[in-house]
Amino acid sequence: MELPVRFEQLLPYSTNTNKGKLVAGSEESNTPGQSFSAMLKDAVQSVNTAQNEADKMAADFAAGRSTDVHTVMIATEKASIAMQLTIQVRNQAMEAYREIMRMQV
Repeated sequence: MELPVRFEQLLPYSTNTNKGKLVAGSEESNTPGQSFSAMLKDAVQSVNTAQNEADKMAADFAAGRSTDVHTVMIATEKASIAMQLTIQVRNQAMEAYREIMRMQV
């Protein structure tokens, strides 16, 4: 299954760690002069943060410290979708690199 992903859709989003929600145009991802590698690093860190939060919530639920299964499932799905999107972006970037390398100069 291929997800249609456009790279420009990814850049303006980052995770607000205080609330655990995706925020469009957050100040940390839209700073002028920020390099591509820094933006990519921020995006991967936000996916990692979402994964860690989902794991912590699932562990708390399994230990009986939380009874709200809805928030656990929502956090888990958000982390899963973020990971799928990251994998698809990586796949698209690798395919673009391979296509460039096949070009005749």
